[in-house]
Amino acid sequence: MTDKQQDSNEILDLEDRDPSHINHHLQVEWSDIIGEPQSLRSPECAWSLSQYCFRFSRLGVYTFMSVLFAPIASCLFGTLYGLFYFLYIWCTVPSLWFCKVTCGITQSFVRAATHGCLIPVMTAFGYVLSQIRVKTGTINEVDMMEEKILIL
Repeated sequence: MTDKQQDSNEILDLEDRDPSHINHHLQVEWSDIIGEPQSLRSPECAWSLSQYCFRFSRLGVYTFMSVLFAPIASCLFGTLYGLFYFLYIWCTVPSLWFCKVTCGITQSFVRAATHGCLIPVMTAFGYVLSQIRVKTGTINEVDMMEEKILIL
């Protein structure tokens, strides 16, 4: 059995709901948010009640919103991922292959045109320009007359 088949046949783990730790940064507790210094302290009952209210309201709001919106969000994200997979498999990959084949054909035409037209012209230019001689030093009129130097 392949890994994909095992994943799809696997029973949901109701204890570890974040096995990949994608929401590790959201593990916030009461002590991470509220801390009283030693010099200032609220009464024990207020501290305990505040901690209880924090945990209850956080859990209550999350549970309420999850029950209300999680099925809708799951359907929405399932639809979006299905659409993404469809577009990728049936549109993007065939388009990329089409571009790859088209570019290969275009490359063949450009290579033939370059070898047939551009390379002979550039070879001729290279031959003409290779006949240029450069001398360094001072120029006097005698040297200019003898070698017919062109000064630009």
